[in-house]
Amino acid sequence: MITFNDKVTLVDQPDVADENKVTASNMNEIKTQINNSFTYSTSEINTGKIWIDGKPIYRKYITFSQANSGNYTYTHNLGIDSVVSCNAFCSVASQTIATHGYRPAPYIVSNTNFCIIGQITENTIITQVGQWTGNTFYITLEYTKK
Repeated sequence: MITFNDKVTLVDQPDVADENKVTASNMNEIKTQINNSFTYSTSEINTGKIWIDGKPIYRKYITFSQANSGNYTYTHNLGIDSVVSCNAFCSVASQTIATHGYRPAPYIVSNTNFCIIGQITENTIITQVGQWTGNTFYITLEYTKK
């Protein structure tokens, strides 16, 4: 993360050609873009990265609870075009890190014990859990928008 104070433009240096001057605006734009690439938030963030189709990449941290086993649809309304990356965990109620409470998703123990992300669509995430109740999903998505 870049933490220097915002810089000022060298407009008062006549011996430096304008095309060779780095302005405060240039430096602050670089600082903002780099810092955004390291920011995780429940608000949508433009990472400053560009996907292979030329579209900007956004990031959002999403968490939601799924009370019962079965299918669950979470509506995010992000208008996703392409998923660039998905990092997901699920936890089971009353469990902690010490008691193996966080599992990477998908996590499958047997044909009856599992937590998975079944589908990510333009505006929803569909999850499925078998047997466990009181689950929470923790998902970091990077994506482009329609």
